[in-house]
Amino acid sequence: LCLPPIRAALRCPQPRVLTVVRQPSGDFGFSLRRSALSDGLAGDDRRRTLMFAEPSTLGSGGGGTGLLPGDRLLEVNGASVDERTREEVVEMVRSSGDRVSLKVQPLPELCEIVARVAGGGPPGATQGRHRTLSRTGSRRHRTLGVSGRLPVLKSSERIEDGDPRSRRSAKTDEEIAEERQWLQSEKVWVLFDGGYAGASLVKGDQVTPREGRVRVRLDATGELLDVDQEDVDKVRSFIVFPKHTRCSQRHTNDVSVPVSPAPRLMLLLRTVTSSGISAKVPMTALCCSLQMQRVMRLLRDCPADDLPPHVFAVAQAAHAALVSTRRDQTVLFLGRSGAGKTGAAKQVLQYLAITVLFSSPSPEKLTAASALLESFGNSRTWANANASRFSQLFSLEFDIAGQLVSASVQALMLERWRVSGLRKGEPNFHIFHYLLAGVGDSLRRVLAFLDVCFVQRVTVPFVWLQPEERSKCALMWELVQGSLLTLGVRESEAKGLWSVLGAICHLGEAGTLRVWATSTGTSGRLQFQRGDSAQRAALLLGTSVEDLHRAVFAHEALLSAGGNSRLASRTGDSDPQEPLQDFVAALYMEVFGAVVSLVNRALGSAGRSVATVQVLDCPGFQSGKLATLEDLCHNYVQERLQLLFHQHTFLAQQERYQQEKVAVEEAEEVASPQGLVSLLDRIPPQGAALRASSCDLQQTDQSCGLLQLLDDEALYPGNTDDAFLDRLLRMGPANDGREQRLIHPGPREGQFVLHHQLGSLPVTYGVQGWLRAAREGPAFRQAQPLLQESHKEQLAQLFGCSRGPLASAGSTLSLDAGASSSLRRTPSIRRAQSVAAAKRRSLPLQVKYTTDGMLEVLRRTRLHFVHCLVPSMQPLEQGTGGAADDAHFDVPLVRSQLKGAQVLDAVRLRKQGFPENLQYTEFRRRYSLLASADCTPERGDERAAVEALLHHLDMEPSSYRLGLSQIFLRAGTLSQLEAQRDERLSEEVVRLQARARGFLARRRHQQRKVQAMALCCIQRNVRRFLEIRSWPWWRLFVKIAPVLNVHRTEEQLKSTLEEVGQLRAKLEKAEKERSELRQNHDLLEAK
Repeated sequence: LCLPPIRAALRCPQPRVLTVVRQPSGDFGFSLRRSALSDGLAGDDRRRTLMFAEPSTLGSGGGGTGLLPGDRLLEVNGASVDERTREEVVEMVRSSGDRVSLKVQPLPELCEIVARVAGGGPPGATQGRHRTLSRTGSRRHRTLGVSGRLPVLKSSERIEDGDPRSRRSAKTDEEIAEERQWLQSEKVWVLFDGGYAGASLVKGDQVTPREGRVRVRLDATGELLDVDQEDVDKVRSFIVFPKHTRCSQRHTNDVSVPVSPAPRLMLLLRTVTSSGISAKVPMTALCCSLQMQRVMRLLRDCPADDLPPHVFAVAQAAHAALVSTRRDQTVLFLGRSGAGKTGAAKQVLQYLAITVLFSSPSPEKLTAASALLESFGNSRTWANANASRFSQLFSLEFDIAGQLVSASVQALMLERWRVSGLRKGEPNFHIFHYLLAGVGDSLRRVLAFLDVCFVQRVTVPFVWLQPEERSKCALMWELVQGSLLTLGVRESEAKGLWSVLGAICHLGEAGTLRVWATSTGTSGRLQFQRGDSAQRAALLLGTSVEDLHRAVFAHEALLSAGGNSRLASRTGDSDPQEPLQDFVAALYMEVFGAVVSLVNRALGSAGRSVATVQVLDCPGFQSGKLATLEDLCHNYVQERLQLLFHQHTFLAQQERYQQEKVAVEEAEEVASPQGLVSLLDRIPPQGAALRASSCDLQQTDQSCGLLQLLDDEALYPGNTDDAFLDRLLRMGPANDGREQRLIHPGPREGQFVLHHQLGSLPVTYGVQGWLRAAREGPAFRQAQPLLQESHKEQLAQLFGCSRGPLASAGSTLSLDAGASSSLRRTPSIRRAQSVAAAKRRSLPLQVKYTTDGMLEVLRRTRLHFVHCLVPSMQPLEQGTGGAADDAHFDVPLVRSQLKGAQVLDAVRLRKQGFPENLQYTEFRRRYSLLASADCTPERGDERAAVEALLHHLDMEPSSYRLGLSQIFLRAGTLSQLEAQRDERLSEEVVRLQARARGFLARRRHQQRKVQAMALCCIQRNVRRFLEIRSWPWWRLFVKIAPVLNVHRTEEQLKSTLEEVGQLRAKLEKAEKERSELRQNHDLLEAK
């Protein structure tokens, strides 16, 4: 048996020759840009400098030029530009006269977008197109005819761009016969240990294999084999066509998916269910930020069915759902470490910030916030050069109009022990390397770095960086400085951060040692090994050496005051570096919390929000080298997210069917991650017996999980890692008995193996140092008060605004006043921390309860899952950087990820069931306009009205099911109804516009008629005046008219005087009567 070759990538559209006319402004309406990136057309990873010709605007047809973002310039007026500089190409364009001929070709990563916008037509066909993409389904329906069926090819064929079959409206008899012959051959995949092989089923009377086995003929050699029926999978019909989903494929399985599309074009295996599921493989060549911004604006306001298979489609779907339902949305990224989850999350944030008009905060602030958090929270691992070491939950607040008004970020479960040097062989966080490589002379003098050669007795050393990596770190330091400036961080606040980081470096150089008492031979007190380094750290922290010593070694004073000699003797045998490691980790936790607070202050605003789009990015599954406790915590979080995906996709849908009493085809049972999750976080019942001493090992073995067991063991200083491992391996199985297959001893002593992702990812863990890392020493709680009481005003102000008493617990959570409105939807995370972190101070329980609170927040939102896949896994030491190209596409690795992520199971469930559902009232409200006026259902029984509407629409009965209160539709049916509704609405809008235009035209016509009549009257009077102006009698009249007016004035004056005289007489008479009445009144009063 042998593996079939991976199919070649779909070739880009043929180069387009465009003739661009010089515009009135003097230019040609496009810009030239040179960029160094991997040439996708060559199929290798060599960095080449390419020339791009992009439109200056994104209007119709790219400003009339026909250019699209990402078009690579090949020739100018027939001359190649490969070996020319940008100045030479600009001169060639300028000297072209009024017209210039350009030959362009899109990059492989953008050929899908170009094919949709340009339509794959002849050169120049894209000129004059509108920027909004039309519906692919409608275009295909109009192009291929009424049936809308695509031509089906053999697995060895594909439709090229110029193939007539791509534009034919019907199939020929030969094509139908060829398709029928291919279907009758029953092509299958035969699975074996090394992968899979293509074959055909052999049937007939003479073929009599044993029960449970089938006979196949291998395509490669023609050999006949009898194989198990379970090892045979159907081959789907292979069609290279820009499809949006894989749910319409004839046979979808984990064998057909890796072999059909080329890895370079596997941007997304969109399976878009009702919960918005996607699978993503990172691209080998990413476009620059400017080009991506152009692509984002190009895809804005496109219909959902027309969006190319990209993570931008998930972002737009989340925003559209938020606007339509006013419900919070969450985009979750799942997958292994190095799969590109952080990059995809940043693309979602950028897309939402760029495509939403009048957004606040700006995209530049979001980019600066992401860069700053990556510098402080990311590190280099064995398989990823920029691995996230914390979980971040970005919240984008939108108002009622769908505009971005505010943003915030929560940082959870930072890998705190990395800064203290407990992760042997792995470097520190990026910010330390940036600081030591790029700090200037003035800041270096302030931080006392001038004459110090850091050996780092506690923290991770700096010697692993190569000279070229030091230069990159210096450039990244400038990026950090620019990010702080963009976010509006004051210089005093930045200096406060650098002072604490410098103090951490000096504390790592100081080290600790234990002074032994020579007279008694017992252990003495702890002190700093190098007093000068401790003095520098105290100056940077704004405190004295005595206070610093008291804060770091506070546990000795506590033990002496309590008189616990037995515990003190046990502590004396421990590592003397532990107090300093705890204190250094706590200092960095405070710095990271302050950075998150500064970011939230810059991103927050006073705008009123209605709903939120949350983007969750957690560290992926950790595998490869010997995993540690922090890796177990990250894998536990991913398992919980995978369980959430399983419940939301499989269980919730089946429960909805049962509640609505909908009969569906019984689906195959899908494995659940609940067994491993229960093994990790099972909590003993309240009535269970508690452990009273280190000897009670068998009391809670049957009822607690790994995290609870580790917490119990960490409470007693005398316990060892080997005892914990022995108790872990002796834990009893759960009721279903699955845990026996999920955990077993490792290949060496002190190791065990857990099978993550439904058993497809075995991870070997080493328990050395787990009990030490699981508990917090007294020095861990001394960092926050020391910084708040610092003599330096900048430090006291920066860390004085406490983020709560739990700010320096195992998770970092920003709770400053400026971000209270943005974080009002996440009280459960803070409540979870108050339950676990404050009482037990244990890392395992902090992770568990923080994850519980986070999932409680996520369940209240609408979820959009994005599964990221790793094409191949290669260590960084081999110089590959963890990236993969076509030559290193690991098919078994991708298959195992598809199986563990349950992507194809979700596809099958969507294909067999009815994933789209609407309430009867909502369905009738939206689609009643598709019915004619005489067929409008009567109001009353909504189900009867919907049945009448469906009967009028002549829908296939197998495409829907009617429940008690909802209608369930097959995948794709709702999009077809939306397309018909959009078409009907367009007709109604056109009719309304015609009526409105007719009314306005008639009113303008009446106004024009009145104006024309008035104009005719004026013209007639002017003509009469021109005729009589030289007439003698007219002249005489003009001279006499003023005299006649004077006579009229005298008459008017005379009449006015008469009226005044009459009024005066009436007034005198009234006065006389008034005086008589007064006299009579006085006489009567006198009597």
